[in-house]
Amino acid sequence: MLHHLSKRVSHLLAGLPRAYWYLWGGTLLNRLGMFVLPFLTIYLTTVRKIPISQAAFVASLVGVGSFCASLSGGFLADRIGRRFTMILGLVCAAAITLILGFVQLLAAIAILAIFLGFWTDLYRPASAAAVADLIQPADRIRAFSLLYWAINVGAAVAPIIAGIIAGTSYLILFLADALTTLAFSVCIWFGVPETRPDRETHTSGISVFSGIRIALKDTLLLSYTLLAFLFACIFFQCYATLPLDMYAHGMSTAEYGIAIAMNGLLIVGVSVPVSHIIPRFPRHFILAGSAVLMGTGFGLVAFVHTLPFYALAVIIWTMGELIAAPLGSTIIADISPVHLRGLYSGVFGTAWGLAAFTGPALGGLVLEHFGNLTLWSACFILGLIVALGHLLLGRKLRKNTPDNGKMENEADARDLSLQVQ
Repeated sequence: MLHHLSKRVSHLLAGLPRAYWYLWGGTLLNRLGMFVLPFLTIYLTTVRKIPISQAAFVASLVGVGSFCASLSGGFLADRIGRRFTMILGLVCAAAITLILGFVQLLAAIAILAIFLGFWTDLYRPASAAAVADLIQPADRIRAFSLLYWAINVGAAVAPIIAGIIAGTSYLILFLADALTTLAFSVCIWFGVPETRPDRETHTSGISVFSGIRIALKDTLLLSYTLLAFLFACIFFQCYATLPLDMYAHGMSTAEYGIAIAMNGLLIVGVSVPVSHIIPRFPRHFILAGSAVLMGTGFGLVAFVHTLPFYALAVIIWTMGELIAAPLGSTIIADISPVHLRGLYSGVFGTAWGLAAFTGPALGGLVLEHFGNLTLWSACFILGLIVALGHLLLGRKLRKNTPDNGKMENEADARDLSLQVQ
């Protein structure tokens, strides 16, 4: 049995380059120290004594920065390189995180929240583009799934540690988060070379504005981005209104940490095996199912008031998340022209950045003025709408994992057709 398990692990890890593992390891380290964002609304309401709606709004400002970072990070990744963009974003994010732990004035906290979202997410399009550069198309679902697995090892452990630390000192929480973010930049500095393809070979004279025009004419990209935005609006309730709902029902910060840690634990346990099953089914069915699970998990919160049932709700929507996340990144990598990988990842990333702003802001308002039943029922309905959208989009989706560059050639062909439109 051990021999069989060893063979499966070796097969899973085989063929991925050394630079990818530096990126993977740095991502794991960074996520193990992601302490601030999950507890930001609780920190603002309990330590800074900010009202619920204002705290939710400040937390949503992180999404404003994230939204700006997606396009900026994609642009910089294509123009000045993946490596420099990642290091710049991570170093600045560490500095902003540390400063935020000392600031008391509400206006300053709000401004810093925007900068935190911007610098924290600036590296993401560059990271996705680097993975697409380093990994052959046939191996991308596996590579993105392993990266997603690393992210969620941190998501499983970090909230528990953060919940304990928050009970002692929020300042230590901010300091530890900043240090692990800085450590990620060190991993990239020493282990990840510049992977951007030769621009002379791939740009063919296409300017920045031409590249943006190509992306904005790509209906497949825009359709994915819209559906991802709606999906993410549901998901981001886990960092804003879910902890407030639990707090209102007598749950402590440590109990919230335990409940949300189920998200990471489940993904750690099953996301990699699931990545082997996903290619066997049409992508639009997989994505539609993930949306139904996401909506159902959050819809259930309207009827639960104890820790075990909150954990059950987290498990249900986590199943939707773990199905959708690596598949979405893989699809965007597959459909993007080689020289626009960063920009396509950035456009897709704007869905999550905009949702990180819109989701918590609207969720906080609905929770405060209309109650939890209205909020969580809306999440369920929105999940069904996203599922229907994926089914309608199904005819345009490629149903199988591409082989050996086939999708890259198709993406370049689509790029050409969009240019001449």
